[in-house]
Amino acid sequence: ATILSMIIAMSFVFLEDIAFVANVNNFTVFVTFIVINAVLISMRYKKPQIARPFRVPISWGKLAVLPVLGILFNLLMLIQLETRVMAIGLGLGGLGALAALISMRYIRSDIKKID
Repeated sequence: ATILSMIIAMSFVFLEDIAFVANVNNFTVFVTFIVINAVLISMRYKKPQIARPFRVPISWGKLAVLPVLGILFNLLMLIQLETRVMAIGLGLGGLGALAALISMRYIRSDIKKID
C-alpha cells in the first residue's frame, strides 16, 4: 500500500499544477474528517458502555454538537472543490478502500476482531 501510494503521489508531479494536487489532498482530508466525526457520533449510540477518557463537550442529549458542526463545515468546504478534484479523490479513495479490503481478506486474516 505504501509503495502504491508513493507511485500515485509521484505521478501527480507530472501534472505541473500544484493547486490541483493540493485540492485533491484537501478532498481526502475533508472526507477523512467527515468520517471521523460520523464514527464519533455513531459510537455514542452503538457502544455507550465503552469507557472513554475524553468526552466531547457541548452535547444535546446523547448527540455531540461539535462533531455535527464538524461534518457540516467539512461538507461546506467539500462542495467548493471542482468536480474533477472530487472525481479523482473518490477514485483514489476507492483504490485505497479496495487495497484495505484485500489486505484484510488475504494478508491479515489472522487478526482478531475487537468488539
